[in-house]
Amino acid sequence: MNSNQRTIVGFDKILEELKRLSGEKRSGTLFITTDDNHAARFVLEGGEVTSLGYRHYHGYDALPRIQKIRSGYYRFVDQGFMSMEEVPMPETSELLGLLQMDRGDEDNLGPAAADPSDETLATLRRELTVHIGPIAAILCEEYLQDHGKPADPAALARMIHHLAAEIGEPRKRDLFISRVK
Repeated sequence: MNSNQRTIVGFDKILEELKRLSGEKRSGTLFITTDDNHAARFVLEGGEVTSLGYRHYHGYDALPRIQKIRSGYYRFVDQGFMSMEEVPMPETSELLGLLQMDRGDEDNLGPAAADPSDETLATLRRELTVHIGPIAAILCEEYLQDHGKPADPAALARMIHHLAAEIGEPRKRDLFISRVK
């Protein structure tokens, strides 16, 4: 596939290109212009994603926004693009898995996702996945089996704090809690 796509393609094709570039151990920046005209980028060094951004968000902050991209244009430039700030990043293999996993999960949500409580649970799972990886889906499901779907704000707060306890770093735990409240 051409690294300079001038027609709108689905995010799955963009992700395939990112995987190809990573597998070929390329260095440079994959620039994406979304179908709603927002900018995203992945910086690769020797095939490893060292920085990602979406609009003015970077690293983990950009990930949930990038996961929502449906389609766009992309272009790969062989020159690096330095991030303006150092931010924590998931490993490239974890990042690619998170991006792919979220695509599959969204496709399988079906009509029930319109229910705000289901939407909230999907957001919880997605945000927790950013911090602890694919095990988040299992932990969310186990919590729901043990305690049922939260029926009120207090029950939702208990679920949030229970799941947050799975995040080892206090800064990331606080970030998770602030994003899902």
